[in-house]
Amino acid sequence: MFFLLSLIASYAVGMVRPFCFLRQPQTQGVVGSVSVCVASVFGIVLGITWLVASEPLTASIGSAIPFLAFAVRLDPLLSFFVLTLSLAGLAASIYAVRFSRGAVNLSRIGLIFYLGPGTSTFGCAPCRAGG
Repeated sequence: MFFLLSLIASYAVGMVRPFCFLRQPQTQGVVGSVSVCVASVFGIVLGITWLVASEPLTASIGSAIPFLAFAVRLDPLLSFFVLTLSLAGLAASIYAVRFSRGAVNLSRIGLIFYLGPGTSTFGCAPCRAGG
């Protein structure tokens, strides 16, 4: 139960904490990526632990509304998927930490960078010109 709550809390920190560094895009990227790294490690531990467990993990939170409850059941099949996604998330977040340190501030380009006609990550003129 501890690892499940830690996993959720780490992802929540990764979503909220970068907003504390609005004027520092590189710091935002590093903070978000490190939080995902931590969450991925918790996911790997959770996946391995419950992959070999004899009984599935079940947790539920009641509600003030009758017949409404939030329930989680972590069986071996779901543990395998959590493990697989956490391994992929760990690899991507380790790459993202290094990438965000050297990233160019693309906030001036905005949606035009992503939605402009005929542009791509490697063929965008503002990227080749250095921002």
